[in-house]
Amino acid sequence: MRWALERQVRLVAGIIALTGAVLALTVSTSWACLSGLAGLGLTMAGLTDFCPMATLLARMPWNRPVKPRTDIAAGGQACGL
Repeated sequence: MRWALERQVRLVAGIIALTGAVLALTVSTSWACLSGLAGLGLTMAGLTDFCPMATLLARMPWNRPVKPRTDIAAGGQACGL
């Protein structure tokens, strides 16, 4: 089952924000900038209706349209009977 592009964007943005928060708490507070960048990207996408992350995700192989099979016989039978 294919996920909607908006759902994929929310998932990736959430993972980036969560990763930044965890790294800021455990490694260095500088990692909080990663969460800030995710928030800034979401804010800009909301204001401008342009989302670079959605553009990149749309180019991923799992989001490309499925090409119809051409090796099936004209009668709709795949085994040639």
